Amino acid sequence: MLYGSYRPWGLDTSSISFWLGSTITILILLYLFTPIFSEDTVKEIRVSSTKIEADYFKNKSVVFSYSDISKISSIRIRQQGKAGFISDGYLLTTIHLKNGIEINISQAEIENYREIVAAVEYNLRNEDKTNPHS
Repeated sequence: MLYGSYRPWGLDTSSISFWLGSTITILILLYLFTPIFSEDTVKEIRVSSTKIEADYFKNKSVVFSYSDISKISSIRIRQQGKAGFISDGYLLTTIHLKNGIEINISQAEIENYREIVAAVEYNLRNEDKTNPHS
């Protein structure tokens, strides 16, 4: 499309093909990059002995203590082709908070994934021992 708007002296910005091609290109780029920076995509998670802080894209942050966690669940995401599974896949873990918020963390995207899961599971086990009626 942009080929029709090219002239030896440069782009013909008055051409309809230039504007149509530019608009389509921008829409495709927005479509491709919006999920990467969506509001529910976790950018970084920091773990301490008393709390977890999850930073999201778009400058949103959630801080919660281990006692705020109701449960943790994991599923394995695997890609499949015609001949079978392409790879072993990766784990997607959801931390369920008592207030209804769910935080999804991916083994493929979060660098300290194992540290986070180990800290949450350890603290959930210890909370069950100290407070059996919760």
